[in-house]
Amino acid sequence: MGGLEKVLLVRSPPAQSKSQSQSHSRFNSITIHSNHPMKGVNSMTTDDKKAINTSSTPSLWISDCPIKEYPVLTKDLSTQVLIIGGGITGLSCAYELTEAGFDVVLIEKDELCSKATGNSTGKLTSQHSSQYSDLLAKNMTQAAQDLLASQTKAIARFREITAQLDIDCDQIETKAVLYGRTKSELKVIDKEQAAYDQLGIPYEVVAIEFEEGRGLAVDGQIGINAAKYVYALADHLSQRGVLIFEHSQAQNELELTPAGNQVKVNNNFTITAQYVIIASGYPAIDGGGNYSFRLVPSRSLALAYPCA
Repeated sequence: MGGLEKVLLVRSPPAQSKSQSQSHSRFNSITIHSNHPMKGVNSMTTDDKKAINTSSTPSLWISDCPIKEYPVLTKDLSTQVLIIGGGITGLSCAYELTEAGFDVVLIEKDELCSKATGNSTGKLTSQHSSQYSDLLAKNMTQAAQDLLASQTKAIARFREITAQLDIDCDQIETKAVLYGRTKSELKVIDKEQAAYDQLGIPYEVVAIEFEEGRGLAVDGQIGINAAKYVYALADHLSQRGVLIFEHSQAQNELELTPAGNQVKVNNNFTITAQYVIIASGYPAIDGGGNYSFRLVPSRSLALAYPCA
């Protein structure tokens, strides 16, 4: 595996109740977040795209989560805010805006949590590869401080929401580790360590017994079942009157009218909104940016083993 590795050290989750599936063993895992560049979207074959969107091994999060279905949009609607995308970003935006008093509608082209969020590593962390040292190298100290502050606040906000709503998403407190093995990778580790010192980020230098090299471990990070969190938020929001629609795909255009921003859904119906938030992994509305020519998918790998 090439490149710096991002590791989430996960302790054993709580034992499952008897009502839960017995097919899911308790496990420890080390998540290796090493990006593997793949073909650009437009150069992919049909088989390439199928390989990304489907897998013979289902997501652990989705497999271990009670799934609730939401209806398909069947009529025109008007709302203050339209959110496109039913992953953790879309649902989090919907929650915060509902709390602030906005009228919100959320649409998802497939099922909630079925793409990036449902197939993610399930970690919430303020440690992001070598971004802090990269920003400091460009004399962007304020940007590095803002990044750290925003990520730290996001983790704290997650703790507040799960406590307020009593969400059970197998939350565990853990460490995140940025790890390097080669000489070039260790140089990056050294730069990031200096950035941590400059920004006041608490850390410890660690070495993994079965790996060469060393890494930087940051405590106070979180591992979750991402699907359980998203579906819990969706259930809470639907009870508060937020309209959520699955299998309702926004078309790749947004029309500005005196009534507001209009988005066609499934080529049949129109949602008119004062504001539109695009929270999809792939830009649902391109807006002339030609993003499909610039997107490059990447993968993360995970190693899991049963507890003794």
